[in-house]
Parts: sequence; structure tokens; C-alpha cells
Amino acid sequence: MLKELTKLEFWRFTVLGNSLQNIGFAVLSLIILLFGLKLVQSIVLNRYEKKAVRTETPIDNAFISIVRSIKPPFYYFLAFYISIQFLKINPIFEKSIYLILISWAIYQASLVIQIIADVFVKKSMGVGREKEALGVISLLNIFLKIILWSIGLLFVLSNFGINITSLVAGLGIGGVAFALAMQNILKDLFSSFTIYFDRPFIVGDHIIVGNDEGVVRNIGVKSTRLKSVSGEELIISNQELTSARILNLSNVSKRRAKVILSIPFNTPIDKLEKILQEAKDVVEIDKHIILTRSHVVKIDGKNFVFEIVFDINTGDKNLFLDLQQQVLLNLKKLLEKEKIDLA
Repeated sequence: MLKELTKLEFWRFTVLGNSLQNIGFAVLSLIILLFGLKLVQSIVLNRYEKKAVRTETPIDNAFISIVRSIKPPFYYFLAFYISIQFLKINPIFEKSIYLILISWAIYQASLVIQIIADVFVKKSMGVGREKEALGVISLLNIFLKIILWSIGLLFVLSNFGINITSLVAGLGIGGVAFALAMQNILKDLFSSFTIYFDRPFIVGDHIIVGNDEGVVRNIGVKSTRLKSVSGEELIISNQELTSARILNLSNVSKRRAKVILSIPFNTPIDKLEKILQEAKDVVEIDKHIILTRSHVVKIDGKNFVFEIVFDINTGDKNLFLDLQQQVLLNLKKLLEKEKIDLA
């Protein structure tokens, strides 16, 4: 019956160069695709949304976000483009539709990549680094969008009959030349990724880099800014930071101090013993301070060399310096009390 209907002369009637049969196929495919794509999206959302609520993995939520990012106008236009393949249409109009579809597809792909990058970066960097993660995500999105739009442009040019082989080769040579010209900037850029992911320091950390010392105020794409101990702003390139030895003082919970005293050899033995006996009272003046050892470690020429080592349980450098200063002053008082001179 269906075969007989399709053989009717009616279907050979043409409109704008297309038979009614082809127009019918185009309309039917459009309807099927519209309802089919909408149905698939609804099924996926209904099935996986409940599962995502029960699980704590970010992958499920990312998948739901990706599916939700595909809005009806996009797959309506996709269905329209597929359905008109049954028809003979103006080549310029067809290429214009193709150009719009490619542009829209690239935009849609950039949304998907942004969601994936967001999940990947936040999972890699861990909890508590949301501000840093946003910076990394922003950089990744810029790179990926440049790549996607470049690929899309090549597709469009190829579709318009332009030979892209020489263009790709030219872009390759140009890319190498550009990379050589911008190598210092690119090194700083990739170094910033290293800092974000490897996390040798974060904003707010007190670090020492070579002869420079300060608190990290901002980690940028090209450089990192520190506020020095004396108040100036230090700007150090990220490349220099990733290639240098960095001393991070922010995670220190205990600091060790050592005092060396050289006392003349002719000092009476009872006074030397007095120093050793009273070292604990002189050093442990605060709950944060613990005397580790107090010994005569050697005889250097005509001098006894005393070594007094103590730990100060604090990560605050200012408190450490205050307590160390008080210990040194107390040692000075002890020496004056016992009338002991230093060599």
C-alpha cells in the first residue's frame, strides 16, 4: 500500500526544484529528529538526575550540566540542517546554514569543555582553593577556545572550496615563529599552571626566594606579587619562581634556634657549670619554648664553646623573633650576674 502511494504521480510535482516526495521526506525527518532529540535529552536527564543526587562524585553532576547546556534551539537547528539535505537548495544558502551550524557547534563545544575543565581543575586542586581554580579554569578556557575556533575556521574554509593544506602548513610555521618570539611569556604562562597545580605556595603564604622575602599577594598569569617585609611590592616572574628554591615559612609549626657562646678557658669551672645548670630556667621563659640541649661542644683554642639549642613552637615569625630575643637578653643577664666575659 505504502509503495503504491509513493508511486503516485502527485509526489513528482515539484516546488522550487524539489519534488513533493523529497519535501515530504525532509518534513518527516525534521519532525522525527525534533521529537527524538528532545525525547533523548528528557530520558537522560530523568534517569541520571536522580542518580546524581544519590552520589557525591562530580562526574555525574558534570554530565547532567553538559546535557542541560544543550538547549532546544541548538538541536532544532541541527534537525533543520539534517532535514534540508533531502532538498536541492541554493548553494550559498546551504553554506550559510553550514557556517551558522559550525559556529553554534563550536560555541556548544566550548560550553562542554568549560564544564569538564571546571570539574577536572577543582578536583585536582582540592577544597579551599576555589579562587585559584577559577584562575586556572579561565586560562584553560582561553586556550581551548582558540584551538576550537581555529579548527572551526579551517572546516568552514574547506567547505567553501579553499585549499587549507598550504594554510595549515603556513599556520604551523607561523606558530613556531610565534612560539619562539613569545617563548619567555609562554614559559611564564606554563609556569603559572605549575604553581596552580603543584601548589608550592598559595596567596597569603610567607616565602623566601633567593634574597627576596615576602607575603604572596597575587599569583598572575605572568608574574607573582609579594609584599616584602619592609612593605615594598616585589614582582617576580613565574618562570623564575618555578626554577628557584623556595622556602615556604607559612606551614612551619616549630622553629629551632641555636646560640653559640665562646667563653675564655680561664673561667672558673663552677661558673661554667652554673651556665649549664641555669640554661633551662633562662631559656624556657614561655610555654612555646623547649630547651633541646645545652652542652660544651668543644675547646676552640683558648675558649670553651657552649651550644644552647631550643625549639619555639610557633609558625608566627614575629613571635619567634620576640621569644628568641628575650632568651638572648636573659642569657646576657646570666653572664653579667656571674661576671663571665665572652671571648
